[in-house]
Amino acid sequence: MRDLLFGDVPLAEWAGISPGEPWSTFRAAVIWDVPDPTVGPLIDRVLMAGASVLALAGVWDGARPPLTPGLARVSLLVTDGLHFGQAPLDALMGEPTAGPVFAAGLDLMRELTSR
Repeated sequence: MRDLLFGDVPLAEWAGISPGEPWSTFRAAVIWDVPDPTVGPLIDRVLMAGASVLALAGVWDGARPPLTPGLARVSLLVTDGLHFGQAPLDALMGEPTAGPVFAAGLDLMRELTSR
């Protein structure tokens, strides 16, 4: 599983899920490439929570559909492709597989944006 989550993929393939430059679909991004004893475990928690989603959500084939109002999405882009699940946010937050991804992601973003 670790190889699937941490593989080396060329940038053009890593983010090549839509037309345009690889980062064109991102509204904002944080790139963290500095070892940190506080942030490292938070990143690991997000990745490990995401592994449970990978076990349930197969690789998506084709363009990712637009996210309709009222829905939230867990998207995981790993070496074998894009995996995602979507539902109303309250449903995802309470779901035993997706909920930990959101919780871990929120904790990570709180730490990163507090710096």
